[in-house]
Amino acid sequence: MGQPQPMAAAQYLRMSTEHQKYSLANQAEAIATYAAAHGYEINRTYFDPGVSGLTYRERFGLQALLSDALKPEPEFNTILVLDVSRWGRFQDLDQAAHYEFLCRNAGVPVVYCAEPFRNDGTAEANILKMLKRLMAAEFSRELSVKVTNAKLRNARLGYHCGGRAPYGFRRLLVDHQGKPRRLMADGDRRSIPDDHVVITHGPGEEIAAMRRIFRLHVDERWGATAIARRFEREGISTGLRNVWTPDLVRSILRNELVTGVMVFNRTTQALKAGSRPQPQEDWIRVKILKPIVSLRQFASAQARRGKRTHWLCDKREMLQALRAVLAREGRLNAQIVDDSPEAPCVSSYVRYFGSLRAAYDAIGYVRKSRWGPTRHKSLAENDRLLEMLREAHARHGCLSTAMIDADPALPSEHSYRKRFGSLAEAFRLAGIPRGGPSSVGKSQEALPQLRPRQRDAVNRRRSPFSNDDLLAYLRRLHLRDGYVSGRTLRAEPDAPSLSLFYERFGTLSRAYEAAGIVAGLQDRQRLAAIRRHARFQGEIIT
Repeated sequence: MGQPQPMAAAQYLRMSTEHQKYSLANQAEAIATYAAAHGYEINRTYFDPGVSGLTYRERFGLQALLSDALKPEPEFNTILVLDVSRWGRFQDLDQAAHYEFLCRNAGVPVVYCAEPFRNDGTAEANILKMLKRLMAAEFSRELSVKVTNAKLRNARLGYHCGGRAPYGFRRLLVDHQGKPRRLMADGDRRSIPDDHVVITHGPGEEIAAMRRIFRLHVDERWGATAIARRFEREGISTGLRNVWTPDLVRSILRNELVTGVMVFNRTTQALKAGSRPQPQEDWIRVKILKPIVSLRQFASAQARRGKRTHWLCDKREMLQALRAVLAREGRLNAQIVDDSPEAPCVSSYVRYFGSLRAAYDAIGYVRKSRWGPTRHKSLAENDRLLEMLREAHARHGCLSTAMIDADPALPSEHSYRKRFGSLAEAFRLAGIPRGGPSSVGKSQEALPQLRPRQRDAVNRRRSPFSNDDLLAYLRRLHLRDGYVSGRTLRAEPDAPSLSLFYERFGTLSRAYEAAGIVAGLQDRQRLAAIRRHARFQGEIIT
């Protein structure tokens, strides 16, 4: 009688940073010993190195393991894990049980190799497993409290507690006596436990740039966008950053470190939870450096930032500022407006006027196109545009997109869409009917006025299919294939165009409903499964 075949198994390894005994190599060795003694053959390995066990979204190894275990025919029938804590330290104990249940329900049980109980579903095993999960979660909670208290203690002593140094500052490594060792590069970490990291001033060029930012913002009323654009053009050093951005300027303006005071514990994010603001009485403020700007200037910047939302909300003042920019520059565009300290940014004009072009119209500025004079001046009123539509409709007896674009007396169809939102809305405001005898019985004498290409486009819109023909075609296609969609309609050589369905019914879904076809999720899933099977067999589905 031959020896039994070993059972295929997958091993899951996870290591954070708390213990050397939980290194991936040690886990793999212990699991290999257990597998050899119990008849398992490890054919797959999933691991999450240096990842906390508190969450699921960051553990890509566990996600891949569950995805493979829940397949109809997985490559393994057992999952080997060192102990309960390696499976996870979830604060919700039901979360760990949920993932284990999914595997067991799929026929792939989880086996803990270093635990004193067998995961066989008995009452004793379930109680011990639940206690182990509780201990793993409590370990993370206690560790979080210890780390938070240590950070608060170090902050009160003036030490930096993690993260990149702000612009204009650098991280300095000091020993336990406070003697400087070296400046730390971006990404460096301290290697000696007794050493500490403090914040020190950066290069003089960056210090001068910060003082200039406060002067421009407070004294000359420049915005963050204008300052960032000016500094980027002048090539001022960005420090450890790549480029000057408005967010970088705002971070400098609101950072209290420019007054020499380090502020810590503004927010908390314990146990991988979402960031939550802390009350100001819990903030830690420590004087660690000589100030770069005065307290009065910093307070003025904060007051100005607080009023920024309501600055120039009056449209008359916004237009007056835009006229001043035009008088100084002689022309207007988005970059000029953003670079001008006396005017709000472009997004403000878009928010209050709908578009920058609408603000230009309000001050009487007509922007010239570099390709020559535009077909329609942006200063024209809506009533004039609608009157031009009525005149064109009276000339042709009907109107369409192709006819509007081909008529030299009309602005482009795109202009109507920009001003009124849609061509249908422009027709409604002009009192022009859509559909009916006017559009179906289109007079032939209107077509010779069009260009040949536009005439062909108008002719193509005249379809021989009636609405009943279109619905009957959908029913035949659905009866033949059991499924109908825009893709299958495009694949049919004799099928009507999709645009025809859109014109007649609005959407394909409405056409399906009118034809009595219910294209539900089950139909889509069934067709997708058939196509996957055919691709697997090397067949082709047309």
